Amino acid sequence: MGFNILLGGLILQVITMFIFMIMVGLYFYKVYANRFNLDQRYAGIRNTSFFHAVMWSILVAILLIFVRSIYRVAEMADGWGSEIMHNETLFLILDGAMCVIAIILLTVFYPGFSFKRKKDYINYNNYVGFGEQQVALNDLNQNRRTRL
Repeated sequence: MGFNILLGGLILQVITMFIFMIMVGLYFYKVYANRFNLDQRYAGIRNTSFFHAVMWSILVAILLIFVRSIYRVAEMADGWGSEIMHNETLFLILDGAMCVIAIILLTVFYPGFSFKRKKDYINYNNYVGFGEQQVALNDLNQNRRTRL
């Protein structure tokens, strides 16, 4: 009975993570589709390459943990002592490496670093951006092709 509870919990984890991935994908799609309607005061932050790297690292980390969760279900599906459970190479790659890579990504591209200097990027007047990259809000509203 304990094994069935364990396996059910792992399957539930995969299902909920899949639903979470769908919702994150929809969120990123809606943000991208409405990028010209977002608050222009924060365009300077959204335009930095580090912010884009943070977003990609979050997506990759989610996928890595999802792969690990699927591996754990496959490992436990055949019961204790299954062939997959005794394959050390699979364990190191699909369990350990997935976690290590996700941790490294989320440590190096920590989202808080994007907002650390947000005062430098946010201008509450009529301009947004940082230094030479400042753009007048009126120009952004007139030229919808401007990348946010």
